[in-house]
Amino acid sequence: GPSITLHPLFHKLHDLEEACFASICHLAMTEKSLLVSEELFRCSMKCEQMFFVVSGMLCYFLGYEDYLPWPVEPTTWLCEACLWANWQHRGRLTTNEAAELMVLDSKEFLSIVLSTRCATELQTYAKLFCSNAVKDCGDASHVTDLWGSTYQVSPLTRIAFRHGDDKQVVNKVMMLWEHGQETWVHAFQAWRHLARAQSVMNKKAHAKFNVLGVFGDEVQNIV
Repeated sequence: GPSITLHPLFHKLHDLEEACFASICHLAMTEKSLLVSEELFRCSMKCEQMFFVVSGMLCYFLGYEDYLPWPVEPTTWLCEACLWANWQHRGRLTTNEAAELMVLDSKEFLSIVLSTRCATELQTYAKLFCSNAVKDCGDASHVTDLWGSTYQVSPLTRIAFRHGDDKQVVNKVMMLWEHGQETWVHAFQAWRHLARAQSVMNKKAHAKFNVLGVFGDEVQNIV
């Protein structure tokens, strides 16, 4: 739980869909231990798992290269692209020391989340993830297993789940209704103000993310 909630998307799922998040942790995730210098994957291998680094230092080598590795530290994650597209590893990952990881199976993950109330938001997030990865890297073939840092996916999560935040506000308004008519009047006014502001934000977001960008024709059904 704590390891994956560092990721903005999973933190949001934890807040909005507790039952879904619990199912992900219990049914779609496993633990994996790596020995010193053990290889986790190599370039061109089919990827169906996302990894969360719990402890240990790892090295990511882009493509088939054996020099200039990128360090992969604890509390980071990699290979998120496999959740949203048919993915092949773009590099090789090995360990400098013994490491512990949490492994998320993409097929189990999708089977769980597609039946939740957040399915629409997740579809939006998937589209934004793919399009922004391609845009950020210049081309789909240049997207690596490491793309999807907190800095890169935090704004995508906020945009995809803006309606989910509205649901929380509506729940609070309904609670206020139970405390009397006067309180309800103030709550309704606040809600109306929020709705108008949200309408403006939606128009801006639609204009900004009007183009659907994906990894070629390899996007999974969730998109």
